[in-house]
Amino acid sequence: MRYTRKVSVWPVGLVQPLSVSTPIVKNSKVVGFHDGRSQAKKFAMRWTGFAVNIEFLLQHSKTVTSMVRNFDEDYFLQTLNIDLDDLEVKANNCTQVLAWNTKTVQRKFPKVEHMYKYHLYHPDLNLRLLYQNTLGINVSDWMPTKTTNITL
Repeated sequence: MRYTRKVSVWPVGLVQPLSVSTPIVKNSKVVGFHDGRSQAKKFAMRWTGFAVNIEFLLQHSKTVTSMVRNFDEDYFLQTLNIDLDDLEVKANNCTQVLAWNTKTVQRKFPKVEHMYKYHLYHPDLNLRLLYQNTLGINVSDWMPTKTTNITL
């Protein structure tokens, strides 16, 4: 975090069925997000999954957060006028979980099939290695029997 120029990002471990909230990384660039709350969000991240350089933040002093539940991080980051290209990837190219969100609540979570649409099986993305490093599981064991070509 110390060397963040604008906004740096990393995976967050969760006590939930998806197990991880993370940027999806390809060639050291963020190309999307893997999070159970990601519907209709530009930046589907948890507060514990990013840092903002204080000097950069002060240049955007009108930054505010939304009072809409589960959208406050997204609105906060959007008010900084950043794009995915501005996000600085940390935690070994987002393949390691160094922060955990242990809040447990009763919610309906997506099933494992939900992960397929977030490119969990794409060989060029960080997700396969992240799940292997974090949970010690081989993502290939979860592969659906019927696969389609996945492109980004």
